[in-house]
Formats: sequence, C-alpha cells, structure tokens
Amino acid sequence: MIIRFQNTCYVCHLITKDKYRSLALKRRQKIRRKDYRKQNQKYFYKLLSFTFKQSRRKICLCACIYLLIFIFAISSVECASYKPSDFVNSIFNFSGLKEGLYQINILQNQESDGFQGETIMGFGHYNKNDQYAGIITRDQTLKKLNLYLWNSSQKFYNKINTFCSPADETCSKDIKNIIPIDWDYNGYLDLIIISDNSDGIQNTDYTAHFLFQYVQNIQSSECTSSSCTLVNVVSYYVDSNTQPFIIPYYKDTQHLHGLFYYKKTEGFQKRVVIIGDPNDPTYQKLSTIDFSSLVEQDNKQCINGDELDEILSRRLPDIHFSSVLDLNGDCRNDLFIHSVVNNPDTTQSHSFEFYIRLENGLYCLTQVYKVPPEQIVQAIGFTDINFDGGIDMVIVYNDQDHTQYKSKMQIAFNHITPSAKNLCSENDIFTKIYGDLSNIFETQSDILIIDFEFRIFKSDDQINYPSLRFGDFNLDGYNDLLMTITKDSIDSYSYFFENTYCDLPQCEKLLSNHKRYFELQGQNTKYGLISSQKSISASFFDFNENGQLDIILNTYTIDPETLEKQISVTAIYNFLKTDSYFVKAFVMNGSLDGTVNNDYTSSNIYGATVVCKVISIEEQVKPIKGIQLYQSAFIPLQIPYVIMGIARTNSYIENLSVGLGLQSSNSVNVWNPIIPNSQINIYPSKNNPDNWKAVSFMVNVTESLLAILIIAACILVVLGIVIYYLFLREKNQDKREIEVANLLI
Repeated sequence: MIIRFQNTCYVCHLITKDKYRSLALKRRQKIRRKDYRKQNQKYFYKLLSFTFKQSRRKICLCACIYLLIFIFAISSVECASYKPSDFVNSIFNFSGLKEGLYQINILQNQESDGFQGETIMGFGHYNKNDQYAGIITRDQTLKKLNLYLWNSSQKFYNKINTFCSPADETCSKDIKNIIPIDWDYNGYLDLIIISDNSDGIQNTDYTAHFLFQYVQNIQSSECTSSSCTLVNVVSYYVDSNTQPFIIPYYKDTQHLHGLFYYKKTEGFQKRVVIIGDPNDPTYQKLSTIDFSSLVEQDNKQCINGDELDEILSRRLPDIHFSSVLDLNGDCRNDLFIHSVVNNPDTTQSHSFEFYIRLENGLYCLTQVYKVPPEQIVQAIGFTDINFDGGIDMVIVYNDQDHTQYKSKMQIAFNHITPSAKNLCSENDIFTKIYGDLSNIFETQSDILIIDFEFRIFKSDDQINYPSLRFGDFNLDGYNDLLMTITKDSIDSYSYFFENTYCDLPQCEKLLSNHKRYFELQGQNTKYGLISSQKSISASFFDFNENGQLDIILNTYTIDPETLEKQISVTAIYNFLKTDSYFVKAFVMNGSLDGTVNNDYTSSNIYGATVVCKVISIEEQVKPIKGIQLYQSAFIPLQIPYVIMGIARTNSYIENLSVGLGLQSSNSVNVWNPIIPNSQINIYPSKNNPDNWKAVSFMVNVTESLLAILIIAACILVVLGIVIYYLFLREKNQDKREIEVANLLI
C-alpha cells in the first residue's frame, strides 16, 4: 500500500511539474513578446527621430532662414515683378503665391512689361500647330505692326516679325484696324489691314490690304522671321465712311467669307461684299458682289419688296457694331447689321437689322428696329448673360447732351433658348428674338435698363474705339464684362463688371431667369488692379492657355513736359482660385476639309457657334452657348477661341454642338462626351459632317503631377522597406523563441 501511494504521489508530482513548467514557459514567452514590442516601438521611434536628434541645430537654423524668406516675400508681394511661369506648378517648383490678380511681365528679357509705344490690335494663331495665340501690336506712329509669339517652354512672348513699317507702301497711311483671317483657305493665318485714306480733316474712305502668309518651309510648323512672312498681294479701295467687317456667305455648298462695307460713291450707293474670285483657286484675286444677292427676296415670310430695298440702301454709322452670330438658336451664324436711317425731320436714328440664315444659304431679314433719335448708341455686344443658352444683347447708350457723363446699359434677353433635348433646333423666323424692341429703351419683362455715372470711352485720336468685351472670368457660367469708361473726358480707366444676381428695383419686372446684370467692381474690390492704371482699352486673354481668362490692357501715362500719352501694355494674370470647370473650343474654317492628319490651328473662322449641355452640382441640366469672333470692325480685341465656364459639375459635358451655317444637315456636328477642362479643336468638312474632325486634350493638367507621383512612389518604397525589415526581424525573433522553447522542453 505504501509503495503504491508513493508511486501515485510521484506521478502527480511529475504531472504538476510539467504543468507548471508549461505555464512558466508561456509566461516567459509572453513577457519576451512584450519586451520585443517595446523594443520595436523604441527602435521605430528612434528611426523616425534619428535625423532630428542628430541635426536639431541645423533644422532650427534652416527654419529661421525659411521664416525670414517667407516674411520678406509676403512684405514685398506688392512690388514684386512676376512672370507667367511663377504661377505654374512644375516639377519640384510649387507656386506659393496667394490667390488674386497679379501684374506680370510677358516679354522676354524685359524687367518691366513694356511694349513701349505699342497697343494691342488683335490675336491670332500664326504657328500652324500651336495652341498658343500670338499678339499683334501697332506702334505709336500708327504705321507699324509687330508680331509676338508665345514661347511655351520659357513662358514668355518673343517678337518674331514686323508685318509692315512706314517704309512699306502698305503702311504709308495710319492703320485703323486689323483682321486676322485665313482668307485663301490654305491653313495659314493671313492678315487684312484697314488703313485710313482721310485727308486729315475727316475719315472719307479706307483701303483694305490683304497680306497672305508666305511660308518658305512648308514642313515647318513654326512661324519665324526666316520661315514665314506676310506678303502684300493686293490692296482694295474701300469707298466707305466706315470700316468693313467679315461676313460668311455660301456658294455651291461651300462656306466662304467676304468683307462687307457700304459703298458711298454718289450714284452707286449700296452695300457690297469683297470676295475672293471664285475662278481663282487661291482666292487672292478680289471682286465684289452686291449684298442684296445674299438676301432672300422671294420668301413671303421675310421682309421684301420696297421695304427691303429701302433698308438695304441704309448706310452704316461711322462707328458700327455689326456682328455675325446665331440669333435664333439653330447654330447657324446669322447676321446683325447696325445701320442709320434718315427721319422725315432731317434727323437720323440708329437702326438694328436682324437677318436669319436659311437652309438655302441666304439671309432672311426678319426684324428691323429704329432707335429714338435722342438716344446715341455707344456700344453693342452679344453674349449669354443668364446661363440659358440664348445669346442676349447688351446696348450702352446716352442722351445727345454730351455735357452729362452718364450712360445707360440695356440688356435685352433672348426669347429663343435651346432645349436640353435639342441644342440646335429650328425656330419660327417670325419669333421675336429680343422681345418688343419697338419700345427698346423701356424696362419690360425681358429688357433691363441700368443707369451709370460714366460714359464709355471713345478716343479722339482714333487709336481706340468703344467696345464691350465679354468673358467668364470666374468660370461660374455667367459671362462678365470689361469696359473702358471715363467720368471727365480727360482720363479713362478699364473696369470689371461682374455678372451677378439682380436685386435692383427695376429687376422686379423681369422674369425669374432674367434677373442678372453687370455690377461695377471698383478699386477697393479684389478686381481693383484692373482699374488701377489709366487705359484706353482692355481685353480678356489666356496667357498660359490654362482655360482661365486673364486680362490685357492698353495703358498710358501722361508725359509731364509734352502732355502727350505714352502708350504701353499691361498684363494681369488671373490667379483667383475656383472649383468651377470650363470647356474650350477652337473652330477652324474647313479649309482642310476634315480629312488631313495635320492639326492646323491657324485657319480660324468668324461667327462659329459652340453650345453644350452641362449638369450642375444641383442636378440641373443647363445649356450654355458661346460665339467665336462675332465682330471684326473697330479693333474688337476678341480672342480667337471660345472659353465657356460650366460652373461646378460631377458629370461629363454632353452634346457639344458646333455650327457654322453650312447648308442643311452640314451645318452642325455633335460630340459626346467631353471631359471638363478640355480643349476641343474642330476641323469641319465643307460637304460632309461625317468627315468633321475633332481633337480633344486636357488643358490645365498641372505640370507638378510628375513630382507628386515621384514623391508618392518614394514614400511607398521607404514604407515598404521599413515594413519588410520589421517583418524579417519579427520572423527571426519568433524562430529564436521557438528554438529556446524546444530546448526547455
């Protein structure tokens, strides 16, 4: 019994010993793992803080230096000299400037933005494959033109060529206007120079000089002083009291352009159009046709007979604002003519003529309105004001009392707006486009009149003409306005008028979707830099081609000794941050017939319509419309492309439609879908819309994207190395613990 009891106790002792040994081993392993975690944490913290502990003094010193540099930069921001590249994020070079408007230098190797003695006259793509528009200037003698092209790598404008100089017969007279256009349909941008033939007393007539771009190296895509020049092939005498302007016309299904003017020769007074001779394939031989041959006279729905003859005999005012644009919503370019009518009491009144493009290519005169003789029209412009896809009309006028520096702005909202289902729909030609314009200067449900304490600026020396420049500066879908005004006839300034909701008393009569107007932004606003300098004109422009409009000013100072104006150019960069999107379109003239692979950008067209459908952040479907180059007389300074702000959206741009006015089904083509912040170049076909070509690309993809990707990749690689190292360390530690445990067992 005793032996059995002892054996039993011994067995229990062994079992208990093994049990406690196992528990002790697990406890030791647990403690070791805790210690291991603590060691890993300490090692990780040491790894992160190693650099800082080793170079704490250096870091503090660097931080102080950077702080001083930052304070100096902030303190000197007002007097700094900026250039366009300062606002572009590139690889390891991020712009730290705060948002706002900045005066910049756009000329290479020039400390202060100059163009001294020069004024901006127009814009054009003289590099055939270049998306950047060039700038054409005129010097202070009014007899010399210079071309500046953008250097995309250096972010500056370089002077490339001089088109003409006082030594040339072309420039022996004062240059009053230029029209960049591909007149001969070869894909290269030409130039029409309108010079003055007056005797120094009054403007009696003009001469149109047609300069064709001659390219020595046809394979070269760059226009340089050695590779291409403008040659004066022909000059045409324009016997008119006012400047000619570009209108489209159609012959044998072809889209062509002509130069419209009123011929004032006694006994031969009529409206004529200068065209390229159809028998000359180069279009460089010129001839004229009567404008009446382009007007429908047999359709009873149009104004015809004696009434039409009387209207077609009206001359144009000395400064007119005739335009080519889509008036009735079918995307074909129609015609607006600003004319003068003689009243029975020997007074004269301004009149507005509205011509609608028919499918047969002719113009149908549908509406004519006469302005009261006591009202003097100062400027007329067209744009989509209320984000509804209709082109509205803006008129600035004043009373005949020239002693009062007051003006009125009338906004006539377009009755014809596209539907979301059909952006280019046919409409009854009898539909009143801008409501009842018989009472044109009375506030109605679709007409708004606003009083201003200024007058639009008109230069006595004719180096500038009054004009309205529209553009969506903040990309909210509502076009804003630039206008040069004066309050004392001595000094003039360009002001920014923001398109905003109208809560004025006179807006109560308006329809709900018409309550928009232009509010003047003074020097105490964020747009104050625009009006901080004296200027004779202003225009929107896109320097970096990033889709956000900038501003270019023709500024001046007064010489204290001679009291003469010293002309120069000022560029203002738009660095206002926005979360809105845009679409940019550039429509060619169809000279390449949409069948070639070369992406020419030199053959722009006047009066093209661009309309699209966007879905707002509130899920509202909105149509928006833009016009490319709708005016061409009296230095309109319109950019040769269309930038339309589409506000905020979570969707693609749908049904982007482009119309030229070609006959029947050839007039419009549609593309789907378009990514916001894209540019689309349209190459139409003269005869077949199926052959239309569109090239789309992103505009403002940040150049710092590569730097972001490199930094992100480096961080991921470092994290991967650290994680893999810790994994191997833990794996080896576990292996050692297992070996120790086996030895103990």
